[in-house]
Amino acid sequence: MVLGVVEILVKYDFWASRQILLRCRTLTSEQFGQRFAIGKGSLHDTTLHIVGSMQRWADRLAERPLRPSPENPDYPLSPNGVLHLLDHVGPDLAQSIRRVLQDRAEDAVLDYQVAPDRHVRFSKASAIAHVLAHGTHHRSQCLNMLRQLGVNHPPMEIDPIDWYIAMHPDT
Repeated sequence: MVLGVVEILVKYDFWASRQILLRCRTLTSEQFGQRFAIGKGSLHDTTLHIVGSMQRWADRLAERPLRPSPENPDYPLSPNGVLHLLDHVGPDLAQSIRRVLQDRAEDAVLDYQVAPDRHVRFSKASAIAHVLAHGTHHRSQCLNMLRQLGVNHPPMEIDPIDWYIAMHPDT
């Protein structure tokens, strides 16, 4: 039962982030990079943060070296560029999560450096909960930025029920 719920959340997380980026494709590069007093400060930076976090947690869960972060302000990406990155990172995260769940995530422990001189230990199950909840927070910030730019029409609905309806249109 739990695996089914986590699989739904993994699919939903990927779908919802994708919906934000598809809406961002209608923006000019100036709008995509426009600064706001919320979250990471722009749609560009916030969407890259979402995808970069997914990448980092996929690496941590798989216990492999962290790949270079895509969150580099010197090399801005277009919405299509971030979408392309998401299309690679999303399935990788899903695979990392599947492997952890098969190996009893509640028993597996991660050692995580939160500061140069501080490490914490927590279960991989907690890490999965974190990464799947993390995107929701930042996608809400993206919806706020889109609304401020006047491009959130029709209003975007991206909660898990909206994902379900989109995936099962005949229900």
